[in-house]
Amino acid sequence: MLCLLATLACRAVSQADETLTIQHMPPDTSFDQRDAYALALLQLALDRNVDDHGPARLQQAPFRVSQARAARLTRDGDYLDILWVMSSQQRESVLRPVRIPLMRGLMGARVLVVRRDRQGQMSGVDTLRDLQQHPLDQGHDWPDTAILRANGRRVQTSSDFHSLFRMLARERVDAVPRSITEIRAER
Repeated sequence: MLCLLATLACRAVSQADETLTIQHMPPDTSFDQRDAYALALLQLALDRNVDDHGPARLQQAPFRVSQARAARLTRDGDYLDILWVMSSQQRESVLRPVRIPLMRGLMGARVLVVRRDRQGQMSGVDTLRDLQQHPLDQGHDWPDTAILRANGRRVQTSSDFHSLFRMLARERVDAVPRSITEIRAER
């Protein structure tokens, strides 16, 4: 389940105009649109609650960090005020989950990104048993990495988003599973 995980510390209220600044993770690159929908929804919610809670604005943090580090920084009220990521028991034990399935469960629907020269070979993967023969790459701190491993998949891990695709390009893995909600934004 994709949840907003938040601890709104309210540390960034400007004394002059009483506008709450909510700091969030920046995109990986200038053309990364994966978070555009979540940001638009959050801004809509903030705009609709101005009369009850006052004005608020979203602001990108100066740099991106891993999901695990982002969770710690959000928990501690440092650097980030809000975070939307896949949920896990560990994350929910340190952050306050806001149970809004932003993508209505579609984050768990996956497609495989494969090398063009391996498309023929990978098109023969019809079963989970077939998939077990192919190493995958995931983020080292993503909850679905543990899920894939618990289900017998061979999973390598990368420390950052771009390393996923470098591992694929260098033929160290056969595929990178991506959500159907993310794949278009990652082209």
